[in-house]
Amino acid sequence: MLSFDCAGVRVDIHGPVQGSAPLIVLNTFEHEGEHVYELCQEAGCPPLRLAAISALEWDCDLIPWEAPAPFAGRPPYQAGAAAYLKRLKEIIVPEIHNSLTGTPKFTGLAGYSLGGLFALYAACSGSPFTHFASASGSLWYPGFADYLSRANCPDSVKHVYLSLGDKEAATRNRVLRQVECATRRTLSCLQQRGIDCVFVAERGGHNTQCDERMARALRWLAERP
Repeated sequence: MLSFDCAGVRVDIHGPVQGSAPLIVLNTFEHEGEHVYELCQEAGCPPLRLAAISALEWDCDLIPWEAPAPFAGRPPYQAGAAAYLKRLKEIIVPEIHNSLTGTPKFTGLAGYSLGGLFALYAACSGSPFTHFASASGSLWYPGFADYLSRANCPDSVKHVYLSLGDKEAATRNRVLRQVECATRRTLSCLQQRGIDCVFVAERGGHNTQCDERMARALRWLAERP
């Protein structure tokens, strides 16, 4: 594993440093990148390089705009996604590429929960990525489905993976229970734009087998052309 600090985050690169295997950037909540990569290997995933990013300000760096938190007693979300995406594009991703030998087949972006929300925000905001995965993404985020319907996704967006647990919408929380409707609306919106998309219905709630769900998403991306 190759590790380094860059622009305020920690980067751990799993997989071959040399060659043309795809590179997927994964925003992580803690340090689950190694486990996710191991699960990919166990599942027979094609060769890939996984750049797991940690030490993020989770409730800021991945947030597209300010909004009240849907949980009692929690402070409002702070908008940091635009600034973090700028760091990714201009500093972090170039540094990751510089640490590798050989040009990756493609560069993708993936995330779980708020990380999945950020992946789709990046897809619509112009980024160095072509393949995207939002596993149990927080697409309930206020205003995001409307934003996506209005945004002009660049032609560079080729493939998008969406997943959601079949019990995630079964909640009394009026904000979170919109997640299934928002995810299916997102799928339809992307498909109408001619983007290759898939939606996978997982079993369980939001915190069920998170790493396994993420590994399945990465395998799908790695199998794309």
